[in-house]
Amino acid sequence: MRKIDDLTGKRFGRLTVVGRDFKNKWGDLSWLCRCDCGNEKSVRTGRLNSGNTASCGCLRNEKSEKHVSSQRLYRIWHNIKSRCMNKNFTCFNYYGGRGIKICDEWKDDYKAFHDWAMSNGYSENLNIDRIDNNGNYEPANCRFSTQKKQNRNTRKNVMIEHNGETKCTSEWAEMHGIEPHVFSTRIRRGWSFDRAVSKEIRKYTAK
Repeated sequence: MRKIDDLTGKRFGRLTVVGRDFKNKWGDLSWLCRCDCGNEKSVRTGRLNSGNTASCGCLRNEKSEKHVSSQRLYRIWHNIKSRCMNKNFTCFNYYGGRGIKICDEWKDDYKAFHDWAMSNGYSENLNIDRIDNNGNYEPANCRFSTQKKQNRNTRKNVMIEHNGETKCTSEWAEMHGIEPHVFSTRIRRGWSFDRAVSKEIRKYTAK
């Protein structure tokens, strides 16, 4: 019978082998492994040696989250370019149409924008905001802020992001069948997006 190598104490990616776990009915040996994140997982010998399993699953989840984050950040970058350079883009008149540009550093280099964003506080719940609302999209004039803070720094017809889509207030209002000024007022008052696009009517009690 072939001698089985003892993997106890060895590391495979984020996994440290604690000891033997069990053999299945086909004779495949599994090992109890502890992940760096604290979770434990039973892994077959072949998957450890091949490198196919290198964590309890947390590594795959992190990669997935980074991919989603990168997708959102790419859409932000693409929308900035469209606002400033595409005359057919919704609300171009409020950006490129009034002279606002995207800097040369970012215009043709998504990686440069990505690296700046990751070094300047980007997270999934924040939007890009220009410090000087009449200035360009460039490192010295951009930051990431909450929608509520951004609303205090914008013109009347602002760009609102929701679920990865960015549209101006009038377009969101039209899509949801409410008056643009109603939607804008609600957003300025700090209402959530879903509540702001609802057809909620305030009821007054007769005195």
